Amino acid sequence: MLAIIAALLVGVNIGRKFQAKPDPAPPDSPAVTPTQTPQSSIFKNTTCGIALSLPPGTQAETVASRSARFVSTDQSVVQFACEREIPRFPIPTEQIDSIQVASISAKLYHTKSAKDDALFDALIFRNPNTAMDIYLAGVGSTFSAIIKSITILP
Repeated sequence: MLAIIAALLVGVNIGRKFQAKPDPAPPDSPAVTPTQTPQSSIFKNTTCGIALSLPPGTQAETVASRSARFVSTDQSVVQFACEREIPRFPIPTEQIDSIQVASISAKLYHTKSAKDDALFDALIFRNPNTAMDIYLAGVGSTFSAIIKSITILP
């Protein structure tokens, strides 16, 4: 499990641009429900116990039962995952903000990729309803909009 999380954390190429895939992979679990509306998309994951709004033009790609990648029209990427225990970043406290997400205390880490030193932010918090750690990582306005829209499912 730690190897999977380490691969996720190290392999996050948040600041990179990439070519959009013509056909996103279909969800592999009925627990994941991306719903398109003209204004935005609602992404629900009942396994992780959260829902969030994706800004207009942002698509859920590479969706699995406990992870997803969201790609905006400007090609910025936000990674999402949940696990029983997600390791916290070993960084100075000056690079960590305490914030509230859906009335839950969360940590926002300002860090960089071990692979290429690309700066990114990572949000980690525990969903009390599922006892799962929630992880979102990204940069810019798409990341900010997504983390502000998180709701906890009952």
